Amino acid sequence: MRSPSELQDIVDRYERDGYVVVPNLIPPHLLDPLSLAADRVTDRARAGGWSQVRVVGKQFPPWVAGDDVWGVQNLMHPDLGEEVFAEWYGSEGMLEVSAALMGCRVEDMQFELFNLLVNPLEKTYALSWHRDDIKSTVSPSEESEALGIKHHGIQWNAALYDDACLSAVPGSHRRVRTPAEREANLSGGVMPGGKALELKKGETVFYNNNISSWRPAQRLLEDLPPPDPFPSHHLPDQLALHNVYALHVILLSLGRAPPSPQPPNRPRPFSPPPSALANTRASTRRQIQPPR
Repeated sequence: MRSPSELQDIVDRYERDGYVVVPNLIPPHLLDPLSLAADRVTDRARAGGWSQVRVVGKQFPPWVAGDDVWGVQNLMHPDLGEEVFAEWYGSEGMLEVSAALMGCRVEDMQFELFNLLVNPLEKTYALSWHRDDIKSTVSPSEESEALGIKHHGIQWNAALYDDACLSAVPGSHRRVRTPAEREANLSGGVMPGGKALELKKGETVFYNNNISSWRPAQRLLEDLPPPDPFPSHHLPDQLALHNVYALHVILLSLGRAPPSPQPPNRPRPFSPPPSALANTRASTRRQIQPPR
């Protein structure tokens, strides 16, 4: 449990910069189980045993079958059978910080999606600078109007290993792009003010979907001699290649705006699952929608 002042500091930094890095939201006892589960679902997706993936060469949905993947979708789907994802998703600390950032109660939150971002196996691949919900080609007036739309959700990446695969422009969620930023956005050049958000193993970055962000070419990490940063994967006397994993999640708040009409299979407001997959079946069906 965090104190009210600690939670307020997290909220203040998030609102000022458009992102905030929070430590210790992956309990230590879940780090190894989550990493091993990530290995299993990624291996399954790469082998063609799980079709709900993000495919190299395409940044946004819809995705079709491809040779390599940079994301695995729908981690709490019962057919995957990886209960540890639901256990972590419903953990007290994660829900506490999420509710504080959205200004609502835990019982007012609703599950949106839960994905795994992973480095491609066969090639490097980068996402371009972008805002999640505003096209890069909009005019300044259209951009200003879009930035004024209130959102009622929160998203985050949680690092299973040390990770610097997300970059952002601090404060860009509150203003229209400068001409130089717009040019970099459209041409793929260097983004003025761009900052790599370096995460240590177990840290989580929450970020506003209107912030200008970028995922550079992801690379495999090499295991080093002891002390081993990846002890569960260490192979003595040789180098081992490891996936760079980030758990990507979106939650919605039903407490700050009336919910839109829901189809019959829309999940109920989220509550922490008492055990593993017990309460996730209805929610996981929602993940089949095109992801953010």
